Amino acid sequence: GLLTLPVVALALTGCGPPAEDPLTKQLEDAFERTMTPNQVELENYRHGAQMGAFPLTHRPQIAGYLAVGDHASNWTGWLKGENPSVISESVSMGDYGNSWNTYYFANSLLTYYRSDQTILDLSDPRAPRRRLIIIEAGITPLAELGASRKLVDGEEVDLEPNEVTAILARADQLSDSLVVPFRRTN
Repeated sequence: GLLTLPVVALALTGCGPPAEDPLTKQLEDAFERTMTPNQVELENYRHGAQMGAFPLTHRPQIAGYLAVGDHASNWTGWLKGENPSVISESVSMGDYGNSWNTYYFANSLLTYYRSDQTILDLSDPRAPRRRLIIIEAGITPLAELGASRKLVDGEEVDLEPNEVTAILARADQLSDSLVVPFRRTN
């Protein structure tokens, strides 16, 4: 016979349920139980980076653009004092795909990185296909990987050391592209 599973619908009001709502607490507890220690650590990096970065209003903002062949990078960065706070980058690689990257900094050091990419996979030239890649990385003050997550078409895979090196190098380039013009004009 057919197996019937109960369907649970959760309706949220405009202001959301009160904090003491037992259902909300149960859902939060269930979420916590399913999180691996790495995911908990990554969530801490994400939360810390966002708390340190926002609000961005009233912060100096600088935008930049660089095109080389069919590769184009368009970025916007916000400063906290003379230091980068957040840099948001959109990269177009022509037919090969796009990526949307966000870099969070504290005291000029990269602390958290997020990238959403759509890449053309040509590993089998007879059957090229688009892949969705999501990368999150929490970076320690020593510029080392503290926690990470990489999903390729929804499947978790390891973040390679050369990818971490590339993230750190790109963060440095973008940081310099943001800070140097700001210091020249102030």
